[in-house]
Amino acid sequence: MFWYKKLYLLGPLALIDFLAALWQAALEELRLLFGFLEVMGSLGPVSFDLSLARGLDYYTGVIYEAVLDGANVGSIAAGGRCGQS
Repeated sequence: MFWYKKLYLLGPLALIDFLAALWQAALEELRLLFGFLEVMGSLGPVSFDLSLARGLDYYTGVIYEAVLDGANVGSIAAGGRCGQS
């Protein structure tokens, strides 16, 4: 393989490293959340749907939606992390 083709591969590899850092940060936030829920005794009744997508152009971190099981009212609360702070 020519040297310039090898350099061409560095771009995608750098992107993978960048995304891995983001995923690691998201997993740490979830670990923290699970820890808080466990301490409060609320981990049992909580379920997580990681496919939720809301305001992708607005939120910059974890997003959430609260629903009541058995009620036909949709979500009763929703929100997420905005900004980098």
